[in-house]
Amino acid sequence: MAKGRKNFRAWASAASLAVAFASAHAGVIYARADATGANTGISWEHAFQDLQTALASARAGDEVWVAGGVYTPAASGGPRTSTFLVRNSIALFGGFAGHETRRDDRNIAANPTILSGDLLRDDIPGDPSLAGTSENAHHVLCVFEGSPTIDGFIIEGGRADGVSLGPTPQSHDQGSGANVYDASPTFRNCVFRRNWAINHGTINDHGNSTVVDCLFEHNYARSHGAGLYMHHHAETRAMNCVFASNRTDGDGAGLYCASMHHPMIQDCVSRDNVAARGAGMYVAVDANPMVERCTFRANAATVGGGGIYIDMAFAQVMGCTFEGNHAGETVPGGGAGG
Repeated sequence: MAKGRKNFRAWASAASLAVAFASAHAGVIYARADATGANTGISWEHAFQDLQTALASARAGDEVWVAGGVYTPAASGGPRTSTFLVRNSIALFGGFAGHETRRDDRNIAANPTILSGDLLRDDIPGDPSLAGTSENAHHVLCVFEGSPTIDGFIIEGGRADGVSLGPTPQSHDQGSGANVYDASPTFRNCVFRRNWAINHGTINDHGNSTVVDCLFEHNYARSHGAGLYMHHHAETRAMNCVFASNRTDGDGAGLYCASMHHPMIQDCVSRDNVAARGAGMYVAVDANPMVERCTFRANAATVGGGGIYIDMAFAQVMGCTFEGNHAGETVPGGGAGG
């Protein structure tokens, strides 16, 4: 009996130490580009200057608080394959001034926190041609595991024009803003702007992303899906998002979904987008999305489906508004909206 009590006490002690270690580690890691302290990430004063270092030190359950500023995944002239790799189901929050003690005290609008693929810092803001981005990183963010949260960032300047290896994480022709495979991230309060893909997707979702209160604007994809691209059985959820002034030479400038189960698009606005088909939204190849209470306005398709184009798919469209959309031709499956 005495031996049993000793074994129990030893087990309990080990368990307590494990819990204490986990509790001590799970917490907040700080990143601030202009920090001047010890660069340990333990406080705002001693915040990591390099966001990559902060991400590498984070474990599951940690929060990374990022002060306003511009962060690139590599130094000037670094490799274009550089990316912010978000791992381990962490939570990444932007919009801090750099003194807050509570997350709720941050002000996203007052402290823009920019994750940029512009490795040379030479992009021209407001240039609709996205000229001068040829040296930019292929993907600003990559998420290949877990269920991380990315909240309160401007994600811009990705240029996915690299090698194509099909629908794999090794392809660099898709997911210029965020490349998602086999993961379930949540993007909240983010702006995706001025990203460029030779194939598809400012967000390339081959996982189960949730996208809430986000803005997609002035993104371009040569093939299709300039804004939110959902494919290969992704169970994407998009709520209260705006897709505005995105362009593609192919299909689905605002949203593109195909070969999927049941994505859900709710309370979103898709406006002023330009595509060949489905400028506001393109639905095809066995997709079965539910589209509720959305507005499709002033989208223009050169071929068909200014508002939504549905082909070889079944979409449940309920309580939506279509106004001022335009299609160059009337084709089966297409619809300009009204």
